[in-house]
Amino acid sequence: TGYDDGFEEVNGGDDDRTRLRGTAGIRGSLRFARTDADLRSTVLDVTGLRHIVEPNADLSLTGSTLDSDVLFPYDTGVEEISEGAVMKFGVRQTFQTRRGVRPASVEALDLAPSDEAAADPRGRGRGRTVDWILWDTYAVLRSDDADTDQPLPRYVGFRPELSRGGSHLYTGVRWLVTGDLGLAGEATYSLENDTVAQWRVGAVLDHSPRLSSSLSYEEIDPLDSALFSYALDYQLTRKYRFRLNQTLDFSGNESRALSLGLARRLPRMQIVATAAFDQLNDEQSFGITLVPDGVGAALGSSLLGN
Repeated sequence: TGYDDGFEEVNGGDDDRTRLRGTAGIRGSLRFARTDADLRSTVLDVTGLRHIVEPNADLSLTGSTLDSDVLFPYDTGVEEISEGAVMKFGVRQTFQTRRGVRPASVEALDLAPSDEAAADPRGRGRGRTVDWILWDTYAVLRSDDADTDQPLPRYVGFRPELSRGGSHLYTGVRWLVTGDLGLAGEATYSLENDTVAQWRVGAVLDHSPRLSSSLSYEEIDPLDSALFSYALDYQLTRKYRFRLNQTLDFSGNESRALSLGLARRLPRMQIVATAAFDQLNDEQSFGITLVPDGVGAALGSSLLGN
């Protein structure tokens, strides 16, 4: 990274305007699976079960010629990288089942995709494979020279140098209860402070093909925050879609943020109007965006707050 004139004025008088940095690491994983095609439960909506266990480990080392503490944070992905060694050891467990299976095809049920395709190339009556439960657990260990001062630890797998905080434990579960209801929960335990730094639970429900809602509650111990969020997404007509998001701070008895979005379907594109009110920073924003087809679904949902 190279810096221009005035660098020393915002970096503690240091006139070294060039910084070299690098990260090296290794990642490995294993995969074990066991299938029980005879396991069925109408209460849990389970037809056959495959259990996949994936132990995994990451090891990375980041170094730099200038300490991030003396750099002004122009870009969090550049100046604020965390130096030192990071080790992550974890296990991902996935429980898969079949849903939408017709009774006539139950006896021939097999969760293996290759066998399924051979038995019924078009998948008629065999339903679909879903990740019924996804459970992630891992431990992150940081070296003494790493940035461990952040009170809320976080591990960024695709760029470990962006990880924050000290050594910690993490566990998170997602459960697709039915095709319309999903539950999730996660918790982060800080080994530096011997406390649960953050935990949250949430749910998503499709009430109908046109209406869906979500709820979440989380507590952040270092910030002494208790946040409750909810969202409603409603397809008003074939062309109009509306979404509402709000976050409430129970610890401060106040609203943190409120956003409204309205999308209008046009030929070959959609237009999205949004309004957001951030009471925490006392900011309001309004925007109108055109989203062409082909970019559409994901970006449109993002603009509406999904």
